[in-house]
Amino acid sequence: MSHSIEKSAELINTIYWGTLTNDDIQEVVKNAVSSLDFANRIEDMRKLEDASIGFKELLSLTQNLEKMELPHAVKTAILTGSPLQYGIARMFQTILTNSQMKTKIFINEEEAHNWLSSSD
Repeated sequence: MSHSIEKSAELINTIYWGTLTNDDIQEVVKNAVSSLDFANRIEDMRKLEDASIGFKELLSLTQNLEKMELPHAVKTAILTGSPLQYGIARMFQTILTNSQMKTKIFINEEEAHNWLSSSD
């Protein structure tokens, strides 16, 4: 496993490291859906060294997410620290079209928290 999930009352923080795989992403989504945990999220990719996930896998993931009807809008702040991480985050952000899921990419954790706590 190359990720951990930390939950608080108002935020879910997923931290990835090593090599990001499709299995990791699917497990994170399965965990959120099965627990009906629709809090705002931080997806921290800054410790990733590599990725074995591409457009095909991200497209499949976003197509499943687009079918979901959430009880309220959910924000996801994606923290990146390298061009590889930014590219994966940007691809995800671009192809996700569920209007209840807002995604924004950050390199600064404080700015990510400020956006998550704003009414925007």
